Amino acid sequence: MHSITKNPIPNIKDIDPKVPTCIANIINKMLAKDANSRYQSGKELIEAINDCKRLIKQRAAAQSATKPK
Repeated sequence: MHSITKNPIPNIKDIDPKVPTCIANIINKMLAKDANSRYQSGKELIEAINDCKRLIKQRAAAQSATKPK
């Protein structure tokens, strides 16, 4: 129990570097030890998820546009 409350959570990017940074940031914020550091509402979380989805789609589109055919 002590380690749960005192030790930092593992960074998901250390476990799987392919996880998009925005997803890792969402997970880290959801699991923050300090309640004030977490999302304060479901709406705030959904906004972060939607922003992340947009970013991932934009990056995918940019990558596919730069790939040689």
